[in-house]
Amino acid sequence: MRRIEFDYRLSKQRKYIELRMIPTWKIKRELARLQVQVYGLFGYLTDPYRRRKHKVWRTNELKAYEGRISESAKIALLLIYQPKLIPESLLQSIKHLVQNGYSPLVISNTPLSSSDTKLLLENCWRLVFRPNFGYDFGGYQDGVWLLNQLGIQPTTLLIQNDSVWHPIFDGSTMLEQMEASPADFVGTQIFERISTKPLTPELMFMGSYCFMIKEKAYESEAFQSFWINYRATSNKEKTLRRGERAFSRKLMDAGITFKGIFAASDYFAMIDGLSDTQVEIGIEYLICTNPELVVRRDSLKVADIDADWYIEARRLLKDMCKKKNFIGASPVLAINHMDFPMIKKNNERHYKLARAAILRAAQNNDIRPLRSEILDELRKRDV
Repeated sequence: MRRIEFDYRLSKQRKYIELRMIPTWKIKRELARLQVQVYGLFGYLTDPYRRRKHKVWRTNELKAYEGRISESAKIALLLIYQPKLIPESLLQSIKHLVQNGYSPLVISNTPLSSSDTKLLLENCWRLVFRPNFGYDFGGYQDGVWLLNQLGIQPTTLLIQNDSVWHPIFDGSTMLEQMEASPADFVGTQIFERISTKPLTPELMFMGSYCFMIKEKAYESEAFQSFWINYRATSNKEKTLRRGERAFSRKLMDAGITFKGIFAASDYFAMIDGLSDTQVEIGIEYLICTNPELVVRRDSLKVADIDADWYIEARRLLKDMCKKKNFIGASPVLAINHMDFPMIKKNNERHYKLARAAILRAAQNNDIRPLRSEILDELRKRDV
Protein backbone atom coordinates (compact mmCIF):
# COMPACT_ATOMS: atom_id res chain seq x y z
CA MET A 1 0.00 0.00 0.00
CA ARG A 2 1.43 3.35 -1.02
CA ARG A 3 1.85 5.82 1.78
CA ILE A 4 1.59 9.58 1.47
CA GLU A 5 5.10 10.99 1.79
CA PHE A 6 5.57 13.97 4.08
CA ASP A 7 8.70 16.07 4.14
CA TYR A 8 9.50 15.92 7.84
CA ARG A 9 12.72 17.80 7.08
CA LEU A 10 10.44 20.70 6.26
CA SER A 11 8.87 20.27 9.69
CA LYS A 12 12.33 20.50 11.31
CA GLN A 13 13.13 23.55 9.22
CA ARG A 14 9.91 25.19 10.34
CA LYS A 15 10.71 24.51 13.97
CA TYR A 16 14.16 26.05 13.46
CA ILE A 17 12.64 29.09 11.79
CA GLU A 18 10.09 29.42 14.59
CA LEU A 19 12.93 29.52 17.11
CA ARG A 20 14.55 32.36 15.19
CA MET A 21 11.35 34.16 14.19
CA ILE A 22 8.70 33.53 16.81
CA PRO A 23 5.22 34.42 15.49
CA THR A 24 3.56 37.44 17.08
CA TRP A 25 0.59 35.36 18.23
CA LYS A 26 2.89 33.09 20.24
CA ILE A 27 4.55 36.06 21.92
CA LYS A 28 1.14 37.48 22.81
CA ARG A 29 0.02 34.10 24.14
CA GLU A 30 3.06 33.76 26.40
CA LEU A 31 2.71 37.34 27.64
CA ALA A 32 -0.93 36.64 28.45
CA ARG A 33 0.10 33.54 30.40
CA LEU A 34 2.69 35.56 32.29
CA GLN A 35 0.05 38.16 33.10
CA VAL A 36 -2.23 35.42 34.47
CA GLN A 37 0.60 34.12 36.66
CA VAL A 38 1.42 37.58 38.01
CA TYR A 39 -2.25 38.26 38.65
CA GLY A 40 -2.46 34.87 40.35
CA LEU A 41 0.18 35.90 42.86
CA PHE A 42 -1.79 39.06 43.59
CA GLY A 43 -5.00 37.04 43.87
CA TYR A 44 -3.37 34.66 46.34
CA LEU A 45 -3.21 37.60 48.75
CA THR A 46 -6.52 39.29 47.91
CA ASP A 47 -8.91 36.39 47.14
CA PRO A 48 -9.63 35.47 50.81
CA TYR A 49 -10.67 39.06 51.54
CA ARG A 50 -12.74 39.27 48.35
CA ARG A 51 -14.51 36.00 49.18
CA ARG A 52 -15.46 37.25 52.64
CA LYS A 53 -16.61 40.57 51.24
CA HIS A 54 -18.63 38.88 48.51
CA LYS A 55 -20.27 36.50 50.97
CA VAL A 56 -21.46 39.47 53.06
CA TRP A 57 -22.73 41.20 49.91
CA ARG A 58 -24.56 38.06 48.77
CA THR A 59 -26.25 37.58 52.14
CA ASN A 60 -27.34 41.20 52.52
CA GLU A 61 -27.66 42.68 49.06
CA LEU A 62 -28.19 40.04 46.37
CA LYS A 63 -31.54 40.71 44.77
CA ALA A 64 -33.40 38.57 42.26
CA TYR A 65 -35.62 40.64 39.96
CA GLU A 66 -38.79 38.88 38.89
CA GLY A 67 -39.19 38.29 35.17
CA ARG A 68 -42.21 37.51 33.01
CA ILE A 69 -41.53 33.77 32.62
CA SER A 70 -43.23 31.62 35.24
CA GLU A 71 -41.41 29.14 37.46
CA SER A 72 -41.18 25.52 36.32
CA ALA A 73 -39.56 22.34 37.60
CA LYS A 74 -36.77 22.88 35.08
CA ILE A 75 -34.43 25.78 35.84
CA ALA A 76 -31.72 27.10 33.52
CA LEU A 77 -28.97 28.98 35.35
CA LEU A 78 -27.48 31.18 32.63
CA LEU A 79 -24.41 33.22 33.50
CA ILE A 80 -23.71 36.18 31.21
CA TYR A 81 -21.07 38.84 30.84
CA GLN A 82 -22.20 41.47 28.33
CA PRO A 83 -20.66 44.87 29.17
CA LYS A 84 -22.05 46.26 25.92
CA LEU A 85 -25.45 45.56 24.37
CA ILE A 86 -27.25 42.23 24.74
CA PRO A 87 -26.64 40.50 21.37
CA GLU A 88 -29.52 38.99 19.43
CA SER A 89 -27.96 35.53 19.73
CA LEU A 90 -28.13 35.65 23.53
CA LEU A 91 -31.79 36.66 23.43
CA GLN A 92 -32.49 33.76 21.07
CA SER A 93 -30.58 31.42 23.38
CA ILE A 94 -32.81 32.42 26.28
CA LYS A 95 -35.92 31.95 24.14
CA HIS A 96 -34.63 28.50 23.16
CA LEU A 97 -34.44 27.58 26.85
CA VAL A 98 -38.00 28.77 27.44
CA GLN A 99 -39.26 26.86 24.39
CA ASN A 100 -37.75 23.73 25.93
CA GLY A 101 -39.64 24.23 29.18
CA TYR A 102 -36.95 25.97 31.24
CA SER A 103 -37.32 28.92 33.57
CA PRO A 104 -34.18 31.00 32.94
CA LEU A 105 -32.35 32.34 35.98
CA VAL A 106 -30.06 34.89 34.34
CA ILE A 107 -27.07 36.00 36.38
CA SER A 108 -25.19 38.99 34.99
CA ASN A 109 -21.57 39.62 35.97
CA THR A 110 -21.91 43.24 34.88
CA PRO A 111 -24.51 46.04 35.08
CA LEU A 112 -26.83 46.41 32.10
CA SER A 113 -28.64 49.33 30.53
CA SER A 114 -32.27 49.88 31.50
CA SER A 115 -33.39 48.79 28.03
CA ASP A 116 -31.40 45.54 28.18
CA THR A 117 -32.61 44.88 31.72
CA LYS A 118 -36.19 45.27 30.56
CA LEU A 119 -35.53 43.01 27.57
CA LEU A 120 -34.14 40.24 29.77
CA LEU A 121 -36.95 40.53 32.32
CA GLU A 122 -39.45 40.01 29.51
CA ASN A 123 -37.76 36.73 28.61
CA CYS A 124 -36.51 35.23 31.88
CA TRP A 125 -37.80 33.98 35.24
CA ARG A 126 -35.33 35.81 37.50
CA LEU A 127 -32.52 38.28 36.83
CA VAL A 128 -29.60 38.79 39.20
CA PHE A 129 -26.75 41.29 39.03
CA ARG A 130 -23.52 40.44 40.82
CA PRO A 131 -19.95 41.78 41.02
CA ASN A 132 -17.63 40.31 38.41
CA PHE A 133 -15.77 38.05 40.81
CA GLY A 134 -14.97 34.37 40.39
CA TYR A 135 -15.54 33.82 36.68
CA ASP A 136 -18.31 31.36 35.75
CA PHE A 137 -18.06 29.21 38.88
CA GLY A 138 -18.42 32.24 41.12
CA GLY A 139 -21.68 33.04 39.34
CA TYR A 140 -22.82 29.42 39.41
CA GLN A 141 -22.19 29.36 43.16
CA ASP A 142 -24.39 32.41 43.70
CA GLY A 143 -27.11 30.88 41.53
CA VAL A 144 -27.20 27.62 43.49
CA TRP A 145 -27.15 29.62 46.75
CA LEU A 146 -30.15 31.65 45.55
CA LEU A 147 -32.15 28.57 44.59
CA ASN A 148 -31.58 27.13 48.05
CA GLN A 149 -32.57 30.44 49.67
CA LEU A 150 -35.79 30.42 47.66
CA GLY A 151 -36.45 26.81 48.70
CA ILE A 152 -36.45 25.62 45.09
CA GLN A 153 -35.37 22.08 44.24
CA PRO A 154 -35.55 21.72 40.46
CA THR A 155 -36.08 18.34 38.86
CA THR A 156 -33.61 19.53 36.22
CA LEU A 157 -30.99 22.25 36.55
CA LEU A 158 -29.22 23.32 33.37
CA ILE A 159 -26.08 25.39 34.02
CA GLN A 160 -24.69 27.33 31.09
CA ASN A 161 -22.67 30.45 30.35
CA ASP A 162 -22.47 32.75 27.35
CA SER A 163 -18.96 31.72 26.30
CA VAL A 164 -20.65 29.81 23.46
CA TRP A 165 -23.22 30.61 20.82
CA HIS A 166 -26.16 28.26 21.27
CA PRO A 167 -28.11 27.12 19.38
CA ILE A 168 -26.32 27.89 16.13
CA PHE A 169 -28.84 26.14 13.87
CA ASP A 170 -32.56 25.46 13.96
CA GLY A 171 -33.84 22.14 15.22
CA SER A 172 -31.16 21.41 17.82
CA THR A 173 -32.18 18.49 20.05
CA MET A 174 -29.21 18.61 22.44
CA LEU A 175 -31.29 19.59 25.47
CA GLU A 176 -33.73 16.78 24.74
CA GLN A 177 -30.83 14.32 24.50
CA MET A 178 -29.45 15.51 27.82
CA GLU A 179 -32.83 15.16 29.50
CA ALA A 180 -33.40 11.70 27.98
CA SER A 181 -30.10 10.39 29.31
CA PRO A 182 -30.52 8.11 32.36
CA ALA A 183 -27.44 9.77 33.90
CA ASP A 184 -27.90 12.28 36.73
CA PHE A 185 -24.93 14.44 35.69
CA VAL A 186 -24.95 15.14 31.96
CA GLY A 187 -22.40 17.28 30.18
CA THR A 188 -22.61 18.78 26.74
CA GLN A 189 -19.01 17.73 26.23
CA ILE A 190 -16.93 15.27 28.20
CA PHE A 191 -13.18 15.64 27.94
CA GLU A 192 -11.52 12.24 27.86
CA ARG A 193 -7.80 11.95 28.32
CA ILE A 194 -6.46 9.70 25.58
CA SER A 195 -5.35 6.56 27.44
CA THR A 196 -5.05 2.83 26.89
CA LYS A 197 -6.56 2.25 30.32
CA PRO A 198 -10.31 2.14 30.98
CA LEU A 199 -11.71 5.61 31.51
CA THR A 200 -12.02 6.61 35.15
CA PRO A 201 -13.14 9.85 36.81
CA GLU A 202 -9.48 10.87 37.10
CA LEU A 203 -9.18 10.75 33.31
CA MET A 204 -12.19 12.87 32.40
CA PHE A 205 -14.25 15.93 33.24
CA MET A 206 -17.29 17.75 31.89
CA GLY A 207 -16.97 21.05 30.06
CA SER A 208 -18.32 23.71 32.42
CA TYR A 209 -19.83 25.90 29.70
CA CYS A 210 -22.99 23.75 29.66
CA PHE A 211 -24.04 20.81 31.83
CA MET A 212 -27.18 19.39 33.39
CA ILE A 213 -27.91 18.27 36.94
CA LYS A 214 -30.88 15.97 37.51
CA GLU A 215 -32.90 15.93 40.74
CA LYS A 216 -30.98 13.07 42.39
CA ALA A 217 -27.65 14.76 41.77
CA TYR A 218 -28.97 18.17 42.83
CA GLU A 219 -30.09 16.84 46.20
CA SER A 220 -26.88 14.88 46.77
CA GLU A 221 -24.41 15.81 49.48
CA ALA A 222 -21.66 15.89 46.86
CA PHE A 223 -23.36 18.59 44.79
CA GLN A 224 -24.53 20.76 47.67
CA SER A 225 -21.31 20.56 49.68
CA PHE A 226 -19.23 21.44 46.63
CA TRP A 227 -20.97 24.80 46.30
CA ILE A 228 -21.00 25.49 50.04
CA ASN A 229 -17.25 24.93 50.25
CA TYR A 230 -16.19 26.26 46.86
CA ARG A 231 -13.55 28.99 47.11
CA ALA A 232 -14.24 31.46 44.32
CA THR A 233 -11.24 33.08 42.69
CA SER A 234 -10.60 35.49 39.85
CA ASN A 235 -7.57 33.46 38.80
CA LYS A 236 -8.56 31.64 35.61
CA GLU A 237 -6.26 28.64 36.07
CA LYS A 238 -7.40 28.14 39.66
CA THR A 239 -11.02 28.39 38.54
CA LEU A 240 -10.42 25.58 36.05
CA ARG A 241 -8.79 23.39 38.70
CA ARG A 242 -11.08 24.18 41.65
CA GLY A 243 -14.17 24.53 39.51
CA GLU A 244 -14.48 22.62 36.27
CA ARG A 245 -12.20 19.69 37.10
CA ALA A 246 -12.85 19.43 40.85
CA PHE A 247 -16.62 19.64 40.35
CA SER A 248 -16.61 16.69 37.95
CA ARG A 249 -14.35 14.68 40.24
CA LYS A 250 -16.56 15.41 43.25
CA LEU A 251 -19.72 14.11 41.59
CA MET A 252 -18.07 11.18 39.82
CA ASP A 253 -16.25 10.05 42.97
CA ALA A 254 -19.56 10.15 44.83
CA GLY A 255 -20.98 7.57 42.43
CA ILE A 256 -23.34 9.93 40.64
CA THR A 257 -24.03 8.54 37.18
CA PHE A 258 -22.62 10.68 34.39
CA LYS A 259 -22.58 10.99 30.62
CA GLY A 260 -21.21 13.39 28.05
CA ILE A 261 -23.36 13.94 24.97
CA PHE A 262 -20.31 14.76 22.83
CA ALA A 263 -17.02 12.93 23.38
CA ALA A 264 -13.78 12.31 21.52
CA SER A 265 -14.78 8.66 21.09
CA ASP A 266 -17.93 9.84 19.28
CA TYR A 267 -15.78 12.03 17.05
CA PHE A 268 -13.51 9.10 16.15
CA ALA A 269 -16.54 6.97 15.26
CA MET A 270 -17.90 9.80 13.15
CA ILE A 271 -14.64 10.03 11.19
CA ASP A 272 -14.80 6.31 10.40
CA GLY A 273 -18.30 6.74 8.97
CA LEU A 274 -17.60 9.68 6.67
CA SER A 275 -17.91 9.41 2.91
CA ASP A 276 -14.89 10.27 0.77
CA THR A 277 -16.35 13.67 -0.08
CA GLN A 278 -16.96 14.42 3.59
CA VAL A 279 -13.36 13.50 4.44
CA GLU A 280 -12.16 15.97 1.79
CA ILE A 281 -14.29 18.68 3.38
CA GLY A 282 -12.89 17.76 6.78
CA ILE A 283 -9.30 18.24 5.60
CA GLU A 284 -10.17 21.50 3.85
CA TYR A 285 -11.41 23.07 7.10
CA LEU A 286 -9.17 21.27 9.59
CA ILE A 287 -7.55 23.63 12.09
CA CYS A 288 -3.91 22.83 12.85
CA THR A 289 -1.44 24.83 14.89
CA ASN A 290 1.02 22.04 15.67
CA PRO A 291 3.90 22.43 13.12
CA GLU A 292 4.11 18.73 12.28
CA LEU A 293 0.36 18.42 11.79
CA VAL A 294 0.35 21.57 9.66
CA VAL A 295 2.88 19.91 7.34
CA ARG A 296 0.75 16.77 7.13
CA ARG A 297 -2.41 18.74 6.37
CA ASP A 298 -0.75 20.96 3.77
CA SER A 299 0.86 17.93 2.12
CA LEU A 300 -2.55 16.28 1.81
CA LYS A 301 -4.01 19.40 0.23
CA VAL A 302 -1.55 19.22 -2.67
CA ALA A 303 -1.26 15.42 -2.98
CA ASP A 304 -3.08 13.31 -5.57
CA ILE A 305 -6.27 11.88 -4.11
CA ASP A 306 -6.50 8.09 -4.08
CA ALA A 307 -7.34 5.32 -1.59
CA ASP A 308 -4.16 5.93 0.42
CA TRP A 309 -4.97 9.63 0.62
CA TYR A 310 -8.26 8.91 2.42
CA ILE A 311 -6.52 6.57 4.87
CA GLU A 312 -3.96 9.25 5.73
CA ALA A 313 -6.65 11.95 5.87
CA ARG A 314 -8.72 10.00 8.39
CA ARG A 315 -5.59 9.36 10.43
CA LEU A 316 -4.80 13.09 10.50
CA LEU A 317 -8.36 14.04 11.45
CA LYS A 318 -8.06 11.73 14.46
CA ASP A 319 -4.51 12.75 15.38
CA MET A 320 -5.53 16.41 15.46
CA CYS A 321 -8.26 15.59 17.96
CA LYS A 322 -5.63 14.09 20.26
CA LYS A 323 -3.82 17.43 20.26
CA LYS A 324 -6.76 19.83 20.45
CA ASN A 325 -10.44 19.86 21.37
CA PHE A 326 -12.28 18.44 18.34
CA ILE A 327 -14.91 21.20 18.35
CA GLY A 328 -12.08 23.64 17.66
CA ALA A 329 -9.98 21.36 15.46
CA SER A 330 -12.79 20.07 13.23
CA PRO A 331 -15.65 22.51 13.79
CA VAL A 332 -17.26 21.95 10.39
CA LEU A 333 -17.36 18.16 10.79
CA ALA A 334 -18.61 18.45 14.39
CA ILE A 335 -21.46 20.72 13.32
CA ASN A 336 -22.35 18.78 10.16
CA HIS A 337 -22.07 15.19 11.35
CA MET A 338 -22.33 15.28 15.15
CA ASP A 339 -25.05 17.95 15.31
CA PHE A 340 -22.89 19.92 17.72
CA PRO A 341 -25.04 23.04 18.26
CA MET A 342 -22.45 25.43 19.69
CA ILE A 343 -19.53 27.62 18.65
CA LYS A 344 -16.94 28.73 21.19
CA LYS A 345 -16.29 32.46 21.64
CA ASN A 346 -12.84 31.78 23.11
CA ASN A 347 -10.25 34.34 21.98
CA GLU A 348 -7.42 31.82 21.68
CA ARG A 349 -5.93 31.70 18.19
CA HIS A 350 -7.13 28.13 17.66
CA TYR A 351 -10.78 29.10 18.13
CA LYS A 352 -10.41 32.25 16.05
CA LEU A 353 -9.17 30.05 13.20
CA ALA A 354 -12.10 27.71 13.81
CA ARG A 355 -14.59 30.56 13.50
CA ALA A 356 -12.93 31.72 10.29
CA ALA A 357 -13.19 28.17 8.92
CA ILE A 358 -16.89 28.04 9.80
CA LEU A 359 -17.52 31.31 7.96
CA ARG A 360 -15.57 30.09 4.94
CA ALA A 361 -17.52 26.84 4.94
CA ALA A 362 -20.79 28.77 5.13
CA GLN A 363 -19.76 30.88 2.15
CA ASN A 364 -18.93 27.71 0.20
CA ASN A 365 -22.12 25.89 1.30
CA ASP A 366 -19.99 23.21 2.98
CA ILE A 367 -21.73 23.51 6.34
CA ARG A 368 -25.35 23.11 7.39
CA PRO A 369 -27.41 26.35 7.42
CA LEU A 370 -26.59 28.46 10.47
CA ARG A 371 -28.93 30.96 12.07
CA SER A 372 -28.65 34.45 10.58
CA GLU A 373 -27.80 36.20 13.86
CA ILE A 374 -25.00 33.70 14.45
CA LEU A 375 -23.45 34.40 11.06
CA ASP A 376 -23.80 38.17 11.58
CA GLU A 377 -22.06 38.03 14.96
CA LEU A 378 -19.36 35.68 13.69
CA ARG A 379 -18.50 38.13 10.92
CA LYS A 380 -18.15 40.98 13.42
CA ARG A 381 -16.39 38.98 16.15
CA ASP A 382 -12.82 38.72 14.85
CA VAL A 383 -12.67 41.74 12.54
